[in-house]
Amino acid sequence: MNLYNIIIVVEALVIILLIFYNFRLRNSNGEEYVKSLKEIINGNYSYKIKARSNVQSTYHNLTSMLLDWIKHILRALLYIENNIKRISTSCSKSGEKMDSIKRKIVELNDKAKSVHEKLLEAAGASQQISASESDMASTSEATLENMKKMEISVQQGKVNTEEALTILEQMSSTMMNIISEVEELVKVTDKAQELAHFVEDLSKNINLLSLNASIEAARAGENGRGFAVVANEVRRLAEESSNSAKNINEQMNEIKNKASIAMKSIEILSEMSSKSNDSAKYIKDYMNEMDEFINNIMSIFKDFNEKINEQAAATQQIASANESLSEFFGDLIKFVSSLEQDINEQSALENDNMNICDDLKVVSNESRVFMDKFEEILGNRLIEYCRQLANEINESIISNEYLKDFANKTGVTSFSITDDDGTVIYCNQTDNIGFRFPDDVNTQAGEFRKILKDPSLEIIQKFTMRNIDGKFYKYVGLARKDKKGIIQAGLSLDDITKLNR
Repeated sequence: MNLYNIIIVVEALVIILLIFYNFRLRNSNGEEYVKSLKEIINGNYSYKIKARSNVQSTYHNLTSMLLDWIKHILRALLYIENNIKRISTSCSKSGEKMDSIKRKIVELNDKAKSVHEKLLEAAGASQQISASESDMASTSEATLENMKKMEISVQQGKVNTEEALTILEQMSSTMMNIISEVEELVKVTDKAQELAHFVEDLSKNINLLSLNASIEAARAGENGRGFAVVANEVRRLAEESSNSAKNINEQMNEIKNKASIAMKSIEILSEMSSKSNDSAKYIKDYMNEMDEFINNIMSIFKDFNEKINEQAAATQQIASANESLSEFFGDLIKFVSSLEQDINEQSALENDNMNICDDLKVVSNESRVFMDKFEEILGNRLIEYCRQLANEINESIISNEYLKDFANKTGVTSFSITDDDGTVIYCNQTDNIGFRFPDDVNTQAGEFRKILKDPSLEIIQKFTMRNIDGKFYKYVGLARKDKKGIIQAGLSLDDITKLNR
């Protein structure tokens, strides 16, 4: 049994009690009570029962109470239905968002794990790089020490080369002096040879003179015997002088040959000394270049060593940062896993909310049976009022005051009449005058523009919350009979209790 039937049963019981109460007074009132019950069932809460004043008062109070009861129940059901839709939509969207968040959390977790693994690899690589840089720094320092030793050796080599160059220059100078002396010796030997030739020639002449003297001494006989001895001695001396001159000449030639050989050797030695001097100069220049090169290399190695140390420090910082990041991402993975668990729990709660909404929808749909029945009665009642206005427009002049009186008489919240463009020209609520029904027929107000195209339409809407003020209104409408236009009736949920006027 739905809520509407319960209300009708309650009304029927009240009417039956009234019938039994008044049956003894007037049997004909029973039919009037039955009729009043039918009027209530048909939604005519403004029906005036023909009975005693106390019965009329009770009847009026009963209908007022029932209307107030229906109003509150209907409002509650409408709010429940509206909020169920909102909650259901919100839960649906929340579920979609949760699924999206869950996917993103899973993706974030996967990326965090990937980054964490890469950070661990980077930390290992940083440690290897740090070890390599430490080895490089040690090698660089050892190389720098070796370069320093090499520089010392080069410096010593430069000193030795300069000393050798000095010695070679001295040797070259000495050789030049020796060459001069040897040349002088050759000159002396030449003079000695000339003297030896002179002695040899002189000896030949003396030998010839001694021969002539011997011949003259022989001619002289005894007187020339002494002279002959002298002549023989002179000849012997001449021969010895000649032989000595020949020996001297031979010795001078030998000395000259030796001097010539020595001269050539000294010239060769001098040439070699000159080349050695050039080589020594080249070696000296090379040593200078080597010294400059080593200095440059040492400077580079110093910078390189400093850079390696700086790089090693930076690598240590990077390794430390990697460790911190790795620890952070490890914590992040734990946090994301915890967050994922919370989201799963929240998603489960959202599913529970959706299930609750589904259960509430079932309750709402069951309650909708009462609402639809009551709304059907109200809709038919409002349409009937609109038909009355459509007929009266042909017979009398409609005005805003007339509509106000008609609204007060029927208990309906508002009546509006439009021109052929759908603009309100008459209304008991003067603020609505000038309102034009929108062209979008999918809106609550725009739906009534269909009547302008098809005058046979009668539109009955259900109670719907208005966006302008959040109140529930039920609107119905049909076409004017006198000309093109719309007649609309609107009932606020708050004004339901006025329907029994």
